[in-house]
Parts: sequence; structure tokens; C-alpha cells
Amino acid sequence: MLKNILLWFICLLVVSPAKAQTPVPVTKFSTIQRLVDSNRFEMVYTIATTHHSFYLQPGTPYSDQNIRITRDSAFVIIQDSIAAGYLPYFGSGYFIPQTGMKGIVFYNKMFDQTKSVLGKGPRQSIAYRFTVTGQEDIYKISIDIRHNGQCYMFVNGLKRAPISYVGQIVEKVE
Repeated sequence: MLKNILLWFICLLVVSPAKAQTPVPVTKFSTIQRLVDSNRFEMVYTIATTHHSFYLQPGTPYSDQNIRITRDSAFVIIQDSIAAGYLPYFGSGYFIPQTGMKGIVFYNKMFDQTKSVLGKGPRQSIAYRFTVTGQEDIYKISIDIRHNGQCYMFVNGLKRAPISYVGQIVEKVE
């Protein structure tokens, strides 16, 4: 119960419209690498992609549906060994997001954490992976942070269909 209260408090601080800090996208790879190496960074997401198939007509599969989400309603924050996040969930059979406590919510210590720099030259990226226990599930999260700050996150849970998000790594400025 204390974790629930703490998570909602963090959510209110992060997405409160009265806050003095504004998230600014980070686009310089050296800054991105410094933030990731320090294990203190935040990502906001604006597109969710479901990974289940719909059959609109026999023999015509439609899959990987992109869904726009508001910038302040989907985020992941990494602080040292703790990961906190709130992500709306669009699973199979849902046409509206599962939000609130039905979304993907976690605030816990990360385990099985790995990070590595991929590629050479100006188009490097960072592969950041970890597992975290949420309120309803255990999530295996893989994040690909590109040279320009674009983030591609893939979330696999034990109880839900996989989902991915597209967003941006950000810094807070006053």
C-alpha cells in the first residue's frame, strides 16, 4: 500500500501542470550517454504499438497498430537502481487504454540490468535492458536509445501481450 501511495505521489510530481520543470528533449549523444551511465534519466513516450493481430476480413491480417498518447501520460524514470513508470496499456480486445492501476505501473528495484553502446561513429545507440516487478506483473523491459534521443521501448509481461512505445529521452530544466 505504501508503494502505491509513493508511486502516485511520484506521478503527481512528474506530470503536475504546475511544476516549474519542463522536459526538454536531449539530442546530443554524449549527453545521452552521460545520463544513461549515471542511471539518472527520464523518458516520455508518445506512441504505443500493440503486437496482436486483428482479422478484419478472412485472410487479411492487420497488426502492429500505432496509437498516439499524450506526452505527459506515459513515462519511465530511472534513478540509480530504481525504475518508476506509468504506461497506458492497449492489449488485445481493448479499444480504449487501460489507464490508472490497469495500465503498466511499476516502482521497484531493477534486476537483470544491462546496458551497452551499439554501433560506431555518429549513429551510435544504447541498448538498456532490465526486469522490474510491477503491481500486477513482472516486466522485462528493453529500451533502444538512439543517437538523437529517440527511444524505442519494448515491454513484455508475464500476464499480458507485449507492447512497445516510441518516445524521447528528456532532461528537466527550470
